[in-house]
Amino acid sequence: MIGEIGTNDYTYALFEGKTHEEVKALVPHVILAIKEAVKRTIDYGAIQLIVPGNLPIGCFDIKSIQKSCCGTGGDYNFSLMNICGVSRVLVCFNLDKSLNWDGSHLTQQAYKFMARWLIQDIYPKLQCNFST
Repeated sequence: MIGEIGTNDYTYALFEGKTHEEVKALVPHVILAIKEAVKRTIDYGAIQLIVPGNLPIGCFDIKSIQKSCCGTGGDYNFSLMNICGVSRVLVCFNLDKSLNWDGSHLTQQAYKFMARWLIQDIYPKLQCNFST
């Protein structure tokens, strides 16, 4: 599986106050990076790949999924000035009930859900043959 490529590019640009058109201009560069990652992975011998798109952030329940479990309060419990790991920011106490730990990175629980989905739903559809 090729990693999710481009999210940080788009998110950083938006945090910097870039316009929709400026962020949209990043798309060809992100697509090229994805294409190069796929080619490199195939060159290493991969036969079947999963290339996920970016997470549909606009479709999430912002109040729950996008709220970080460590932070300084507010709608998202997130501030660029007071990020997780800073001494005055509370740590996460119940990561098993959170999908996002710092405002932009998923928790192990979120990856557990994705791995289960990948193994139980996507993997069987690939019809991989590992006997050769």
